Amino acid sequence: QPVRHQVAALARTPSDDPAFKRAMMIIPDRLAALEQLLSNLKDLSRPIELRLRDVDLESLLASVWRDVQELPATAGVSFSASLPPEAAHCRGDGHWLRQVFYNLLRNAVEATEGRQERQIRVSGRATEKALTIEVRDNGCGLSEQNQQQLFQLFFTTKGSSGTGLGLSISRSIIRDH
Repeated sequence: QPVRHQVAALARTPSDDPAFKRAMMIIPDRLAALEQLLSNLKDLSRPIELRLRDVDLESLLASVWRDVQELPATAGVSFSASLPPEAAHCRGDGHWLRQVFYNLLRNAVEATEGRQERQIRVSGRATEKALTIEVRDNGCGLSEQNQQQLFQLFFTTKGSSGTGLGLSISRSIIRDH
């Protein structure tokens, strides 16, 4: 937080220096990435404690999508969520489910970058024993080899912009549910 406040104060400093302007555009993004890494490491290092309650998944997804839309990369992305009544509610921990959906939707946004039409669709189905929520995008997809490594800690296809923790943590959260 102190570093973020100092950067905000610096950003208000008038300057015509192109290097300064570039740094003021890059630093907040790097800070956000660092905050995400620290948050992921914290989640990884502690056991997940679920507080089970009734969760309105439609509202939760709409709220998460609003958060994801704050990312610059969401421009031009078409999003829809269609949950049948039997899949629109569940018993779960809304805090942790929010984290899972945020991670999945952010990954879907990133996967569609460079596509002319960018689409993300969320659907669901329920049986007596299980609730399945599916997040689909029209991105480039993953190779079979990458699919096999997807949930390994620190595996990422995002180069230096990914930590390789998000899907591993998300999988743990879903397993705990």
